[in-house]
Amino acid sequence: MILHTSKCFADFLFLKPFFMPTQAPPNALLYASFIEEAYSVYENNPNDINPSLAAYGDFLNGYTLMYNLQMKDFFIDEKPYAYYGFIARNIATNEVIVAIRGTADATEWWDDFHFSLIPFYQGWGKVEEGFYDIYKTLKLVVPSTGESVMLLSDTITNDSWLQGTPAATLTITGHSLGASLATLYAASWAYNSPTPLQNTAIYTYASPKVGDSSFADQYNHFVTTGYRIYNKPDIVPHFPLNPLYEAVGTGYEVDSWNKAARSIPCFHALTTYMYMLGANASILGKCALS
Repeated sequence: MILHTSKCFADFLFLKPFFMPTQAPPNALLYASFIEEAYSVYENNPNDINPSLAAYGDFLNGYTLMYNLQMKDFFIDEKPYAYYGFIARNIATNEVIVAIRGTADATEWWDDFHFSLIPFYQGWGKVEEGFYDIYKTLKLVVPSTGESVMLLSDTITNDSWLQGTPAATLTITGHSLGASLATLYAASWAYNSPTPLQNTAIYTYASPKVGDSSFADQYNHFVTTGYRIYNKPDIVPHFPLNPLYEAVGTGYEVDSWNKAARSIPCFHALTTYMYMLGANASILGKCALS
């Protein structure tokens, strides 16, 4: 669990904000729904690491399911690969969407990281070691055959994964741990581009800080369409507390304090974020304000 004592929460309450308010990101609720679908597919059958198109129900109507995403969710413990999201293509617009969920228990992964900064060899500056190690395990798997195609990081320099049709636009989206991985993926794309990214957007929800100031500065320069969305009482976006870490970009704040249940898991839940972005209150479930 993310908190071991009440002291961490007290420290969080007295933090100076690291954000500036901005206009609500366009389509933020839409892109959150892709991550929520990945959570739903996983929760319906946690043992299915390569779900079929049928597992997504009607959600992907109008989309082609290109790949499932698998990764080692606890790299330090060398656990087996698990399902962590998907890549889909919009049939009408040719937009490719990469959606990465967090863990089933929104904060269970926190204890596995010691927040050591190491060089980011696929980008700039230094990044959190645990996030980077996990990022390097993410791979694309063909839903129908289970064939492992390539690592997600290899898609940046090898376009065969696009199946002969280049993406008109690329949207990368992730929540919690998935947001950290989405940030590293976007940074890897930007690092391999001689100019700021074009036709690429990243939406993150409840992302912790990923790297140091050098990483953040270069990311902010080259990733020109990035939206870091965070809930004011959610403590995860403020971690690690180490001052060497810096959040990327300008964040967009929502505040569920008087709108949803007041608990650490509910502050962090993607469904709370979605409600604050305009989803119906029924999405809150156990996080509804009683």
